Amino acid sequence: MNAIPLLAAAALAGCYMTGRVPVQAMRGLAGGFDGPRMVDGQPLEPGTMIRAELTDGTETRWFQAGHLRVSDEGLMTTDPPSTGPGARSATGVRWSEARAFQLRSLSPELSALSIPMFPYVLLIGSLDKHAFDRVLSPTDGEGEGAPPLRLWSEAPTRPLFTFGARRRAVVQALAVADVQGTYRGDFATGLAIGGRFQNVWEFSFVARPLSIAGVEAGGGRANVMAYGGSMGMHIDGDADARFALYLGIEVIGTSKPGEIVSGQLKWGPRFGLRHGLFVTVSPLNYMKVDVAATPDRPAWTLGRVVTTVELGGTL
Repeated sequence: MNAIPLLAAAALAGCYMTGRVPVQAMRGLAGGFDGPRMVDGQPLEPGTMIRAELTDGTETRWFQAGHLRVSDEGLMTTDPPSTGPGARSATGVRWSEARAFQLRSLSPELSALSIPMFPYVLLIGSLDKHAFDRVLSPTDGEGEGAPPLRLWSEAPTRPLFTFGARRRAVVQALAVADVQGTYRGDFATGLAIGGRFQNVWEFSFVARPLSIAGVEAGGGRANVMAYGGSMGMHIDGDADARFALYLGIEVIGTSKPGEIVSGQLKWGPRFGLRHGLFVTVSPLNYMKVDVAATPDRPAWTLGRVVTTVELGGTL
């Protein structure tokens, strides 16, 4: 088995978890949500896959929550077309014919754990390919498809999620400004512009002026402007935008006045404000700086513990 594709799949696809929700919990949804919700302890977002357990003992195929509509009669995958007085037809599930619903969503926590546990992920993949595929599949390794075609009355329907919620579940623009410092007197500010995908994965371009104390001749300060990128995970497992965790890495560098590369492990709690704004507090980031030798300066490497405060926002 080729380990590289498995490694990439585990890193990018993440891990999915399935929970079971009673009919009454789904029936109580008002619809028109502008973001993720928790339903009987299970996350529900536009990317969530849903499967109905029917009262006759059968199950429907998996279908996506993003374009569902709700009414007093049930869940519909499309808005039933209006063809005049009388019943309308559309695929969906009536509340009366469902026994429960299964909700399957991407788990940020398990996705984060899959990164340091790559050897175990690969071992599972080599020992039980079917189980491995199920963990990485949004449909539990099965096919996706519409529920049965049903007749519906003229009762009004409403979208489960707004268009904005469906777009943000796929991609959000991301901007972050930060201030960093160490007890040795190092100082830096930074600006990152990028995107958040599936409300989990973050990728950004970073510009950062670095001021490193005590490294030049006579204990002077090195000041450079460096550019690079960052990638990380926004870990929010409870669909509550007020609190999340961030875990990521940043690599920046410059070739003037000499080759300098800085790598940083970034992690910390993220507190949500209103209108997509957030503050991240990272008291124990680790930074390593490598500076190549020049004709008038020897090479040097240093490691520092960095405290960072970020103010960011998504759109």
